[in-house]
Amino acid sequence: EGLENLPPKDETVLVCANHMSWFDVPVLHGFLGGRLLWSFAKAELVKVPVLGTYMHSAQHILISRASRKSQLESLKSAIKTLGLNRDVFIFPEGTRSLDGKL
Repeated sequence: EGLENLPPKDETVLVCANHMSWFDVPVLHGFLGGRLLWSFAKAELVKVPVLGTYMHSAQHILISRASRKSQLESLKSAIKTLGLNRDVFIFPEGTRSLDGKL
């Protein structure tokens, strides 16, 4: 339900979703029907073996929640990514929601 609201795959999208569990990312990828997504992710994830290497090499947008300058640079990176006709997704609340509300 809701896929009819997505533009065609040749149009760029910015997806904002509520982050509720570790399953959100694979479910989101599956739901969006094969769109290749670049994600905003906390910079600490690059320390996770395999995942960090993947995120860095795939040029996902990393954000340091402790640095305002990094946050601004991450936003600029997202704008650049969208300008390259790449779809971007973000969990705007920046962490998982315990009660399901933004």
